[in-house]
Amino acid sequence: DSRLERATAKQDMVDFVISISEYAKAVDPDFLVYPQNGEALGVHLEYLAAVDGIGREDVWYNDDDVQGDTNTTLGYLKLFSNAGKHVIVIDYPTDTELVADFCGKAEDLGYSSYPGVRDLDEIRLFPDP
Repeated sequence: DSRLERATAKQDMVDFVISISEYAKAVDPDFLVYPQNGEALGVHLEYLAAVDGIGREDVWYNDDDVQGDTNTTLGYLKLFSNAGKHVIVIDYPTDTELVADFCGKAEDLGYSSYPGVRDLDEIRLFPDP
């Protein structure tokens, strides 16, 4: 709440997610834990062991603008996929060519993709291929 930087913030988050995972899986072993963003925490092996996958927004596009740190993000997401974790990427392009590009890039990496609506006030539906 103080909005001050804490040297322990990353480890605190790792410990928090692990405790959520342990509790939830003790109640229901089929419970799945998918953190949203925070992919850099994947360098912690105990964190990777505690989660079932990850969701990450704005990997290739920030709306219709090219994202600047895609390679860094993909490097971290690879930690999850290499550990056998499910990766879901969610970008928010509106241009149909960018939507197709985003979905194709995700598919090439074996990631599930969803080109969503930024306001999250509707579910974007697509015709069957």
